[in-house]
Amino acid sequence: LLERHWESSLTTYPSTSFVAAFWNVLADGLAQVQFPNHFLDWKARRGVLLAELARIDPDVIGLCECNHFSRFWRHKLGRRGYIGVHLPKRTKVAKGEEEGMLDGVALFVRRERFVLRSRSDFYFTKGVKGCIFVELFDLRTCRKLNVAVTHLNSGPGPIKQVRRLAELQEMIKRMTQSPLLVCGDFNDATPQKPMVGLLDEEGIVDLFRDTPPAYTAQDLPNDFTGVLDHMFGRGLCPIDTYSIPDPPLGGIPGPAYPSDHLALAVRCGYTD
Repeated sequence: LLERHWESSLTTYPSTSFVAAFWNVLADGLAQVQFPNHFLDWKARRGVLLAELARIDPDVIGLCECNHFSRFWRHKLGRRGYIGVHLPKRTKVAKGEEEGMLDGVALFVRRERFVLRSRSDFYFTKGVKGCIFVELFDLRTCRKLNVAVTHLNSGPGPIKQVRRLAELQEMIKRMTQSPLLVCGDFNDATPQKPMVGLLDEEGIVDLFRDTPPAYTAQDLPNDFTGVLDHMFGRGLCPIDTYSIPDPPLGGIPGPAYPSDHLALAVRCGYTD
């Protein structure tokens, strides 16, 4: 795995803080189509995916392009103390017909820290994707925490951008509670980042605003390196963030990293 670390020099953290992570894990099937390399075989890659999450050790995990949910993710993370939910896409886009190949967004929470109280998941009006939206109860602080995990429409051009903004507006209409954690692959590679501004107007701020990543995703065959993935909060503040490594020779995915997106992680505190 690429070398990574927590950015601050803190050795202790407030007991009320928690670690949240988000990761586009590159769906099995899509991986082989987009990046035809032997190291993207699912059996070779799945253990490395788990290893990256294990070293972050998050309390809340948001995933997208997540397939093999029941047979792998729920089973493996369940043995590590997590409970999870999955919202698959409405149509099959990954290679293969067997059960479990339908990818989507997923949320896992550490059982000893959070209770999943309710779900209000929804699909966007157009397209096949949606948003997991849950209310958690923090057992340590006796607070509610609302979490949204999404994967917005992909593709370049103004029509796709309008579509993504419409999807985000559908989310904003439902995200009225605080504290709130929002994480996802927003697929917005434009320098202006209009979706970040739209969320900022609602008081939902970028948790990496003080340590902006140089990139979160790569697609070297198509000459792309940029920031597509984000974590936002309202009623939350970042205490520490997980470092962004220099891109390896040959880029990601590769032997040293199992996805074309980096896992993002932030240690959060409550602001009130």
